[in-house]
Amino acid sequence: MHRVLKVFVHQPEFPPNMPHLITSESDLARNSARVWMRQVLEQNGWSAAHWARMARVDPSTLTRILDPVSSQVPSATTVAKLARVAGSQPNLGSFERVQVSTVPLYIYGDAMGSVTGHFPTGYPVSEDAYAVKLTTDVMNAAGIFPGDVLIIEPIDRIAPVNGKVVLAEDMNGDQVIGRVMQPWLMPQSTGKHEPRPLDELEVMGVVVSMSRNV
Repeated sequence: MHRVLKVFVHQPEFPPNMPHLITSESDLARNSARVWMRQVLEQNGWSAAHWARMARVDPSTLTRILDPVSSQVPSATTVAKLARVAGSQPNLGSFERVQVSTVPLYIYGDAMGSVTGHFPTGYPVSEDAYAVKLTTDVMNAAGIFPGDVLIIEPIDRIAPVNGKVVLAEDMNGDQVIGRVMQPWLMPQSTGKHEPRPLDELEVMGVVVSMSRNV
């Protein structure tokens, strides 16, 4: 009987060996706030500095929150001030992860409509999450090997910022996996794999955990 090893490790943004897989609740809160703030700015035609002045918030605070690679999480006080001026508030509920028992399982390289089964998550993920069984050595130098199963959240749940391992598709519909290092999607492999320009790819989801049969 095979044991299943589930790997959930907290790592710095550019670790030397292992991938940054875990997405914390602060990641979700930050992403939710960022999406809301961008919508408010676009709908009202405001600059971040103008909104900050009206809300009596330090403009640099908004700049840090809106920065896609920033780890800044807005405080409840800041959100309340911004919401009072905007007349709306971030929809935090839509970004909460719901514990599900299984997610659809796909094989890397197959069409995403071809579900081969279901996979137990063992980790709180959204109802939109899915699993992909890897068949390539493109990330073996980062400790992700063929046969590993990756749990993936779609990009409307988790932002594909620098340092994240993501699943993408190229213009031919072929799947690609790698680490986001703007402006490239970088392989981490002992094999022959080339970096891919992100502007030629459609990022589909962010890897949040990994499982391995041992």
